[in-house]
Amino acid sequence: MYNTFYPPKARSPITELAQQIEPDDTMFDVINGGALPDAPNKCTIGAGEDSETVLYKQKDGNTLSDVTRGFEPSGSQKTWPEGTKVARVLTAQDIAVLQETLDEHLTDYEEPHEYEDVSDDPDYEGVKYRLVVEKGEAFLEVTES
Repeated sequence: MYNTFYPPKARSPITELAQQIEPDDTMFDVINGGALPDAPNKCTIGAGEDSETVLYKQKDGNTLSDVTRGFEPSGSQKTWPEGTKVARVLTAQDIAVLQETLDEHLTDYEEPHEYEDVSDDPDYEGVKYRLVVEKGEAFLEVTES
């Protein structure tokens, strides 16, 4: 689950806990469930260094259930008072998944692409071209001759 992309929520609207929650709670209510994306997804309780990101597998109105507490950072679950801010914000896990995906894409190629330098070739004099990459394949496309 850690390598999963979870959809963001535009503008990261903020809601609040409807009641106090304890570290072992796996279900809780927020004031405005519409502020959070549909399940499965995650949300962050609190802010900054004093925060906890949870994974919720179900959302019914204002109720989040089947919740994994301390999803990020691991072991961060604690008691949170009623009224604590909750939002779907960019997290380290989001960035880690993007980096991992990019690294996998870049290492998909067994050999680096090699290109022939045609800049001094008389057959290409006056030809303008651009480098195009489509579906992982690179080629030169003539734009003007």
